[in-house]
Amino acid sequence: LTIAVLDPKEVAVTFSGPRRSFYFIPKERINHQPKGWQVREGERTLRISASDLTVPKNFEIENIQPTRIQVRIEKKSGDKR
Repeated sequence: LTIAVLDPKEVAVTFSGPRRSFYFIPKERINHQPKGWQVREGERTLRISASDLTVPKNFEIENIQPTRIQVRIEKKSGDKR
């Protein structure tokens, strides 16, 4: 399966925390893990909430925009599943 549509492609997340922490945080330490989402063919709207994000302990999420994204999953060409 592959992600055919992801709209929007980016989500803006605003954080607060100690100023010096922003200089030393690699973007790989911030992750999105949608809860309760099963990967299967079709189109759906995903809600993004602070509880879906993994951030370092000294950061607090202030805002997420947009809070919903459209996703369409399709079979890869040649995929026989």
